[in-house]
Amino acid sequence: MTFSDYTVSVKNGVGIVCSKGISCTHGYTTRLGGVSEKPFDTLNLGWNRAEPTETVAKNYELLCDAYNLDINSLILVNYKHGSNVLAVDKSSCGRGISLEPLPECDGLVTNDPSVVLTTLHADCACLFVYNEVAQCIGIAHAGWRGIFSRIGARLVEKMAAQYNSKPCNVKVAISPCICENCYEVDRDLANEFVKEFRTKDLILPHKNEDKAYLNLRLAGELQFLECGVQKQSINHISCCTYENKTLFYSYRRDGNNAGAKAGFITLRSST
Repeated sequence: MTFSDYTVSVKNGVGIVCSKGISCTHGYTTRLGGVSEKPFDTLNLGWNRAEPTETVAKNYELLCDAYNLDINSLILVNYKHGSNVLAVDKSSCGRGISLEPLPECDGLVTNDPSVVLTTLHADCACLFVYNEVAQCIGIAHAGWRGIFSRIGARLVEKMAAQYNSKPCNVKVAISPCICENCYEVDRDLANEFVKEFRTKDLILPHKNEDKAYLNLRLAGELQFLECGVQKQSINHISCCTYENKTLFYSYRRDGNNAGAKAGFITLRSST
């Protein structure tokens, strides 16, 4: 796996992480810079957390103001831990934020520079996909179910079908997520991943023979390679959400006390 350089930017107190592996405007939020009180301190962006919706809305305003994003251009996935990908444009602006949610989907693609594709996360990965040649982007919420059902490959395929995007021109960044040293799963599930992706490199041993540690990042990379993305174009941001409590929420660590982080990507320059 290629662990790319990344930046942690803080503007107006609001922190985001960005990969240097893709050149379009994107980010993965930290927990810094919002107004949420404990245990969601401070930049919770999840509407289903146990705090007032006005607080979550204010956090979105703070994020958008800090990084010059039009809050009315955000489109939020309606994730169900699956692999459905929707193509969207400006007609869907506001869905999941100020308007009704989209149909069930864990991924979005667009070639419309007026929109900001958005996802929500606790420990699951955010997949950022960008084709500079075809001028299209994609984003996905990717937990183990989505990774197993190849949500990353579905993004690349949808961009090819909708925008004539060639996989060899696609750049990928995989956000902070729970790492292979922390992601404990049942051994049966780990074995299913080994069978599906045909490598034992996906799992690490566990002291309990009924458990294993799973490498979601590697499974994500393998499916991008299988659909034609070049290895040098797949970039991993090497931060673990479970280990870094200062920057990130983690459901595995904090349970229902975990807030939600957001990933965002847009073709429009933030400057």
